[in-house]
Amino acid sequence: MNRQLFLGLVLVVTPLSSAVADVWRDAESKIQRLAPAAFKELPIDFVSELERRGCTIPQPHREAVYALPRNVLSGQFAAKGQQDWAVLCSRKGTSAILIFWGGPNTCPTPINEEKDELFLQGLTTEIGYSRGISAVTRTRGPEPVVLEHHAVEDAFLGKHSGISYCDKGEWKSLVGGD
Repeated sequence: MNRQLFLGLVLVVTPLSSAVADVWRDAESKIQRLAPAAFKELPIDFVSELERRGCTIPQPHREAVYALPRNVLSGQFAAKGQQDWAVLCSRKGTSAILIFWGGPNTCPTPINEEKDELFLQGLTTEIGYSRGISAVTRTRGPEPVVLEHHAVEDAFLGKHSGISYCDKGEWKSLVGGD
């Protein structure tokens, strides 16, 4: 390729790639993040701990068609009969799932720490955040497995998910949905 043509292409493509990067960066800055106190069902001591850690709870974009608010849930994540809480905590552009244990059975926390920008996707009219957690009692796939207690499903909504199951003090990764 001749040098002038190459330089011309670089001059045209560079502003375009920069503009695209700006659009995605702007979308990340517009992720709706709620204060822990917005979740009235969450026990006050957990709210205080989340505030102390500087956590906010990111919400899926309205076009993701999931009920809001989201990403705070209760379940029996370590053992049947033990009431625990899972919260998607976002700090400085990175989110992780924190578990607040309601009894003696536990697994290490936090889990699944990821950059929030990795969960942006093009939706109908704009770019939106699409990460959500839920409690599940069975795996997905061709041969689903029924679980003894809840697991945490961590989903890139509309795309894929992974399931984390607390078993005897260790997290096991199970098949999520596609």
